[in-house]
Amino acid sequence: MKQGNEKPLMSGRNRKPARGERGFTLIETVVSLVVMMIVGLGAASLFMYAVRNNSGAADRAVAIAIAQQRMERLRNVNFDDASLNAGTTNTTVTSAGRGYRVQTIICATAICGGSATLKKITVQVTPTSAGAIWASNSVTITSLRSTPIGGAFVN
Repeated sequence: MKQGNEKPLMSGRNRKPARGERGFTLIETVVSLVVMMIVGLGAASLFMYAVRNNSGAADRAVAIAIAQQRMERLRNVNFDDASLNAGTTNTTVTSAGRGYRVQTIICATAICGGSATLKKITVQVTPTSAGAIWASNSVTITSLRSTPIGGAFVN
């Protein structure tokens, strides 16, 4: 039923566009797709950046755990144990399919902060398979270990 000045409803090819009504041109569509592509590529690059940094953070967490474990082993042996002899040792540890270089430095001289009754222990762990991000970055833990022999109390 038609009331007042309403136009009859038409659909499909029979409908005539109203004055000033038109669709999108091909150029407008292409420009909008290019803008959407640029935004999408920006989001994709941020995603890749996040994935790379999360991987590096996981390597750092494992490196910290390896360094702490090595330091605890050295703190649990006797002060005169052969494993606490002054020097540098290098080993490689594999954890979760990734390699880590572990360098242990034990110093008992005044040059590096040690003495006859004090040993300075440094454990440095570097991921070897982490890529360029970790090339110069490593985890270092340093501790001082003293002999259990007591001396005179100085007030």
